[in-house]
Amino acid sequence: MITYGGSGCPDGSQSIRAVADQEVEVRPGAFFPGSDVCGADLAPYVTVVKLPQGVTPAKLRTARFGRREATLPPASR
Repeated sequence: MITYGGSGCPDGSQSIRAVADQEVEVRPGAFFPGSDVCGADLAPYVTVVKLPQGVTPAKLRTARFGRREATLPPASR
């Protein structure tokens, strides 16, 4: 998962859960919620997420991020 924001206080995946067959919901949030200083820059931040048990990356179809969703191509090696 790639998020964009201030480099001093990046957001990333707080939790991930299966909501349907081959469909996941990712809850993004601040990694350092108590940080007082956030830069005004815009930087990418990569978070590697582990899929919930029973969700197969080769068949994953949809990921939801709040009110947004993305259709994902199957992963291959």
